[in-house]
Amino acid sequence: MSYHETQDSRLVVITGGPGSGKTALVDALHLEGFRAVPEAGRAIVTDQRAIGGRLLPWNDPALFDELVLAMGMRAHEDARAIGGTAFFDHAIPCTVGFIRARAEPVPAHFHAAVARFRYHPTVFVAPPWRAIYRRDEARWESFEQAQDIHAAIVEAYREVGYRCVELPRADVATRVRVVLDRLGGDDERQRGDGLTRGEPSRPHPPSGSRRDRPNAVTNENTTKAGQDDRRAATSG
Repeated sequence: MSYHETQDSRLVVITGGPGSGKTALVDALHLEGFRAVPEAGRAIVTDQRAIGGRLLPWNDPALFDELVLAMGMRAHEDARAIGGTAFFDHAIPCTVGFIRARAEPVPAHFHAAVARFRYHPTVFVAPPWRAIYRRDEARWESFEQAQDIHAAIVEAYREVGYRCVELPRADVATRVRVVLDRLGGDDERQRGDGLTRGEPSRPHPPSGSRRDRPNAVTNENTTKAGQDDRRAATSG
């Protein structure tokens, strides 16, 4: 199957490296009435810590990746079955980026999953933002590692045909407007139908290396690059 044949324009990805504010953006879109699909990796870490489990990315990264992939495939199928627009906090291609950020080879079945489970052709990328970056129990990476992961994730999407749009380093409300305005234009140009709100899903739960390259994404930043706006999300 070709990428076009498997594409689903109702499934929209919000991505980026750790601590870039993507989770808070997905939460805000959920409050606007859209379905939200939580980040699988963060959910796994939170659950494993709660029970003293060992399935953590720093213990067995390869096994962790497999579980994230399996959850991503199931989340994609569930969102398609439910219908309506859904916003994903990370998606299947992100796992490829995390593996590459560790300088490890990507197993063939990960590439197969990326080809089979497609999303909206426009992917929104929250860039690294030192002013809001915080470590927590599920975000152990340094800011420098987060930058490397960001670059690898963007590359993983671009190489399979997604259009990456960089979000501004701005407050959550501004980011929501950027996403909805851009998607409204994309939908009108491509298919003539707009975004659809589904019955809200559950509240969004709390939730590896290359350097970021400036030309990796389309720049939608309407604020100064160094703006320290602490109204922006500190999660993601």
